[in-house]
Amino acid sequence: KLSRLPTFKEYFLSRTQVFKAQSKGDWGMMGVDGKVLFEDKFSNEPTMARNGRFMVKNDEGLWEIYTAEAAPKHVGEAYTAICPFKEKVTLAIKPGECIKLIDTDGKEVALLDQIDGKKVVSVNAFSEGLAVYRTSDYTYGAIDVNGKGVIPAEYGMLGNCSDGKLVGVKRDIVSILGKDGKVINEFNKRDYAGFTNSFIDGLLAVLVEEDGDPKIGFINEQCEWVMEPVEGIDDVKGICNKHFIYKKGLGCGLMDFNGNVIIEPQYRKLTFMSDNMLRVYTMAGVVPVFKLYNLEGKELGETYRWLDTNFYSSGYTIAQFEDKKYGFIDASGNKVPMDTEVADFGFNDGSESVTKY
Repeated sequence: KLSRLPTFKEYFLSRTQVFKAQSKGDWGMMGVDGKVLFEDKFSNEPTMARNGRFMVKNDEGLWEIYTAEAAPKHVGEAYTAICPFKEKVTLAIKPGECIKLIDTDGKEVALLDQIDGKKVVSVNAFSEGLAVYRTSDYTYGAIDVNGKGVIPAEYGMLGNCSDGKLVGVKRDIVSILGKDGKVINEFNKRDYAGFTNSFIDGLLAVLVEEDGDPKIGFINEQCEWVMEPVEGIDDVKGICNKHFIYKKGLGCGLMDFNGNVIIEPQYRKLTFMSDNMLRVYTMAGVVPVFKLYNLEGKELGETYRWLDTNFYSSGYTIAQFEDKKYGFIDASGNKVPMDTEVADFGFNDGSESVTKY
């Protein structure tokens, strides 16, 4: 089987960063440029803010919505679960009630008790304007930001929208679907030993077996080979800019679509941080070490005790330096001036799905 592939692009959504100025203090919030919105306001860790809204649990353990500004205002009600505002609406559920679609003021946009006559049990967070839902008979479909059904719940598996497409499985048939729900192409799942559940950069990673030997390659939405299957790869961990991260044994490396090995599989983990940047995680004895590499395999900047997995819309990312202090760095590894020192950052992004139990 192949891993579910992450894509750094979803992290370029507008967001703010949660932080503590002192390790035993309360939580505050700053922009991804290091400018503080507020300090020491919440004892419980808030979520990162998206589309001007963040969530934090109250003393009863329920989620409340706040505006992301210098003096945060409480909006809406209290929820048992709520997804991040990746759109101007999100999924939420109150105690003992059905799943609802609400806007940034907490107002109900749609009641999602049933869609197309089927009882809704769970809904994923929005991805590229669509949210995948599961019904009580374990079939999957997708809705738009108005709560309207775009893809009917007739699939036994349906991946989140990525790269403008969704991958759905119905019995032995795998459908490549557009955001309008129309079928772009189909193939028999028995054609491959495995495949990822989402497209990235127009590609789908697939696993084939020839004489019992596993090989991994990439197809486009027309099911044409962009890169013929190659041996010696156990898994694919990311795709970006005509390169992919692969796993072999216990190590991860980087290869291009011409089959050239850029980085040998010697690191614990590699992650695409931008179109031309990699995060490299390794160990120096028992101490974690993080580095920045470009897609030519060249090391950039210094080493860090920790790095976040993505560069933000500001062009910065969070790093922990050798002195154990946190801060922002740019793509060249240069430290970015901040309004305050930071003892800790929080990375809670809310629920990836909401379920009615």
